Amino acid sequence: MEKEEEIKILNLMVENEESIGRLYSEYAEKFSQHSEFWNHIFKEELIHAQWIKALYGKVDSGKVVFNKNHFPSDIVEKTLSFIKQKIEETKKDELPLMTALNIALKIEKGMIENNYFGVFNTDTGRFKKVLDDLAQGTRDHIRDIESKKMEVETYLNVAK
Repeated sequence: MEKEEEIKILNLMVENEESIGRLYSEYAEKFSQHSEFWNHIFKEELIHAQWIKALYGKVDSGKVVFNKNHFPSDIVEKTLSFIKQKIEETKKDELPLMTALNIALKIEKGMIENNYFGVFNTDTGRFKKVLDDLAQGTRDHIRDIESKKMEVETYLNVAK
């Protein structure tokens, strides 16, 4: 893979994490009674973006290499387009909390199902830990979002 393509993919991955964070930030504003939840995962998305940025130099030095056939940029571009659309919809439309949770769950699960962080390979323990932490952070978001969904569903059932 050409360095230019690798940098493009890294840039898209950073933009993806930051866009997910922006969506969660919008949700924090829209659902003020759940802002602590949304702000928490928003901040974690920004941390994920920083971790990916830290890989730029590691790719150049060869300590982290790209899995050549794993990551077509068009998939990330479609995901980014979806996220940006959801950000705009959130700003102008009424949105039930359960819909927001389902959208967030779809995004996070998609990253795991598509092995999003599998684009990188490394034998270096420290960098492998960063990649593992990125994937684990995404799995944690799935768990947290599912937990919040159960909490909201329970509340809605009690309120009936």
